[in-house]
Amino acid sequence: KPLVSIGVNLGVPVTAGYKIAYGADLQIDIPFADKLFGTVSGGYENYSYKTVKVGTVTVPEGNTNFIPVLAGIKYFFSDKFYGHGEAGYTFSTTKNGGGSFTVAPSVGYYFCKNFDVSVKYINIGQTNSSKAYGGKSIGSGQLRLAYTF
Repeated sequence: KPLVSIGVNLGVPVTAGYKIAYGADLQIDIPFADKLFGTVSGGYENYSYKTVKVGTVTVPEGNTNFIPVLAGIKYFFSDKFYGHGEAGYTFSTTKNGGGSFTVAPSVGYYFCKNFDVSVKYINIGQTNSSKAYGGKSIGSGQLRLAYTF
């Protein structure tokens, strides 16, 4: 039977100029085989950025938001420890912000049937909104805490 989880995440951007990343997501895990699941997820990501100078223009401190839509494969190495790879498309919520290809590999651990924690790296390719802040792609290391229904 498919599993549904809701998660919150907090991260540290590795892209220069950004201060913090946080968000939430809804994920569905669909069993394919013993220990192997397909996943689909959608969420919301907020990236706060510092004041940056792009050419001769100074962009004031603020934030930019994204909606990632991802699909992936989750494999359990043991009853509680898993690896998870996702890829998909992320939409910028900024007017004319566009969107881009996104990848998000992670490893996680189930503390009990309903709670797990994972560490992931998410990389959102260059979007119109990230170009406006002087960046190419936006990446962050994140901690995700999730409740599975």
